[in-house]
Amino acid sequence: MNIQKSVTLIMALLLTLAPAAGQVNPFERVTISAAKAGQNLLVNIGIPVSAVAARTDNPEELLDAIQSALDDYQTAFSLDEAAGCRLEAGDIIRLSSKPDTGGGISAGWEFFCENSQSLSAVDINLFSIIPISSIEGLAFPEGQQVIYPDLPKLVFE
Repeated sequence: MNIQKSVTLIMALLLTLAPAAGQVNPFERVTISAAKAGQNLLVNIGIPVSAVAARTDNPEELLDAIQSALDDYQTAFSLDEAAGCRLEAGDIIRLSSKPDTGGGISAGWEFFCENSQSLSAVDINLFSIIPISSIEGLAFPEGQQVIYPDLPKLVFE
């Protein structure tokens, strides 16, 4: 199987497992998932409007600000420089508010890492732009993690 198919398969798996792993409605919690596949790293973030709605009078305005901030992925997360990761592709999608989706933001990035074995964690910076107490995390294949502001890391073991 070529690397493109492997990357696509892992990303699809992450998107389906992240909400199910925590038995939480995916439209209620901020989620981040990451997978290392050889020298590739895939990171996906889901920010539902319901996760920010109770924290502001204008959730759509807050989502606009978050979406703008995510234009630089380092606003959301950072990677150990020793891993030598470079951004290959990224996309930020604004989901419209519909009864079945709830609306929000879905973002994904793909990196090529020269020294992927040096990458032991993804440092999470989202707490500085989203006023939340925790994030549901999934590191593939390690499993589910809950990420808190006092230890903002998605760890690969």
